[in-house]
Amino acid sequence: MKKIFLLNFLLFSLFAFAQSDQLAQNYFDKGDFEKAKISYEELLKSQPSNWNYTLKLIDCYQQLEQYAQAEIIIKDRFEKHKQANFLVELGYNYQLQNDNATAKIYYEEALSRIKKNPTEVYGIASAFEKKSLVEYALKTYEMAIETEPNFNFNYQIGLLYGQLSNMEMMISTFLDEAFANPQNSIRIQNQLVRFMVDEGDANFNELLRKALIVRTQKNQDIFWNHYLSWFYVQQKEFEKAFIQEKAIYK
Repeated sequence: MKKIFLLNFLLFSLFAFAQSDQLAQNYFDKGDFEKAKISYEELLKSQPSNWNYTLKLIDCYQQLEQYAQAEIIIKDRFEKHKQANFLVELGYNYQLQNDNATAKIYYEEALSRIKKNPTEVYGIASAFEKKSLVEYALKTYEMAIETEPNFNFNYQIGLLYGQLSNMEMMISTFLDEAFANPQNSIRIQNQLVRFMVDEGDANFNELLRKALIVRTQKNQDIFWNHYLSWFYVQQKEFEKAFIQEKAIYK
């Protein structure tokens, strides 16, 4: 009987906690940050090490321009866990207050951690990307590769170049990755199609066409004939695609 009572109690507690979690998220999504803040503060009392609740609470403080409270919780988490992504959070907290000089100090400190421990690249880059600090995210990946050459972030770097509207570098990085790791070719093509079709950018299409033709001419590997054929099919230039397929067959 006691076991049944305990089980029911645990189930009820889990249900109530899930409801509180959903309520906090609903407040946050609707922009009611005061109520969301209170909800996340309560949730953190029962799960003080929950990263999602911590970051959401920081977001609430910042949305409410309660930067001092945000700084307290960021520094507390950094002191306890020493994770560099909280240096990014701290820098961004200063950036929101238009103190860009101090923000840069913390961003650079986060980057410097990669030279000591390259595996921190994941948390640091993710933190920069979530804050739309694209150039810093790009620098994070580049620094990690420089420190640990076995790392491969070509796909992530290609996406960041796209966000920066640097189409030539995005195309070059994606094509390098597709050739080096053909297993990634499909998802790279999906990204390229987004710019070819969804964006409707004729200039992008021409840049991609030229890049593929140059690679076809410089490298006799039929990989590039396949890629050029794929490109022409996307453009509905089936005769040109057929020429590439004949070249592959020969």
